[in-house]
Amino acid sequence: MYLNPEFLKKFTKQDNISSYGKTIKKNDCKILINEFLLGLDENLSYSLPQKEYFDSNYKKCFELIHGIRNKKTQKFINKNIKNLEDLSNDEKYKNFVNNLFNALDAGFYEIKKIFNSRFTSSNRMLFLLLSFFNKQDLLFLDIETKSLFIETQIITIGCGYFENNFFKTIHLTALNEEGEYEILEQFNKLLTNKKALVTFNGKSFDVNFIDARMSYYNIENNIFDYHNFDLYYFSRNAFKGKQEYFNLKEIDKKILNKNRGNDINGDDVCYYYNRFLNTKNINFLKPIINHNKEDIISLALLLNKLISVWVI
Repeated sequence: MYLNPEFLKKFTKQDNISSYGKTIKKNDCKILINEFLLGLDENLSYSLPQKEYFDSNYKKCFELIHGIRNKKTQKFINKNIKNLEDLSNDEKYKNFVNNLFNALDAGFYEIKKIFNSRFTSSNRMLFLLLSFFNKQDLLFLDIETKSLFIETQIITIGCGYFENNFFKTIHLTALNEEGEYEILEQFNKLLTNKKALVTFNGKSFDVNFIDARMSYYNIENNIFDYHNFDLYYFSRNAFKGKQEYFNLKEIDKKILNKNRGNDINGDDVCYYYNRFLNTKNINFLKPIINHNKEDIISLALLLNKLISVWVI
């Protein structure tokens, strides 16, 4: 692992933990809570798709009907059948269309059932489900762990959300192994006030990992009840052919034009955490928390970028 000499100078002096965030001690659990506020510049002051926009796209989406894909959709268009209402005049499709309109009237959960049966996770229509939420409903989520295996500890749970005129990030870090329990409890409190998650590959990793660790500690949770807007899948679709590797750092560089400065790699997190455990030097935690913060901010920026590409 290459470590920049200038970067290493940060670790020559040991700062007091209390000078960097808020510490909580409960029995043997020790955790650190860091909060950061970002002003809403042009990249963070975006609006989510409007419900009217979703309805319009839904009513033009012939692929909601089983057996219809791009080729058959084009045939309908060539016959001047422009939307599902036009298609309802065909006896073959009338009942299908009526069921789709009933689902639209019923709302989010009925629509979600149909989408899950018809589309892959990268489909634009699933992204447009954002129209059922306000920005304040969303919880941006990213975690740092000791390894990719759910039997190991979560180090940091990072969250971001819009509040008043700011984008706020909160980072819950375990200061010892027992602290993992408390950061999970604190995360549960944050989750309660939100309605949907925004992650990057969170369907495969973050959400499953959190659920597994909560189960390990017998902590009740309903994280799977929250709709997850996983930007990893949407990015692979929206930016297809624009880059070879789809990770947040590459997207920052090639899609968002975002400079992370001296940010560490995710693979380095465990190294810094072990150094902290051995030395109790808070400066070894700072790169982890900064990396987590950069990931959360990138999620918020990436959501904006996808809206600019897919909401026309």
